[in-house]
Amino acid sequence: MSFDSLLNLSCSIQLNTPTQQAGTGKQVDVWSNVVTGVKCRLDARSGGVKDNREFIFEQATHLLFMRPNATVTPTTESHRIVIAGSNYKIHLVQTRYATSALNHLELLLELVT
Repeated sequence: MSFDSLLNLSCSIQLNTPTQQAGTGKQVDVWSNVVTGVKCRLDARSGGVKDNREFIFEQATHLLFMRPNATVTPTTESHRIVIAGSNYKIHLVQTRYATSALNHLELLLELVT
């Protein structure tokens, strides 16, 4: 079974462009699609997931697997993931290599309600 055959969902990567609300000057987040239809796999996690490289503990509800995208590499500061109408905050993006080539990305996500 190949890695690509395990990617059973499609997601969108959205970019946040904070803007000021007219009249009040309050900053609001405006999200727009950067890329859609990205093949991925989403696994639910109970509790947290520890990142051994940085020795940090993130409260992540899900782990997302995806191939690297030529258009954009998601970041924790500017992007979020949308799957089937649900929004996920990105806590950590990990790169995974097969031999010397980049194989896939693993993202620690938190479901935002």
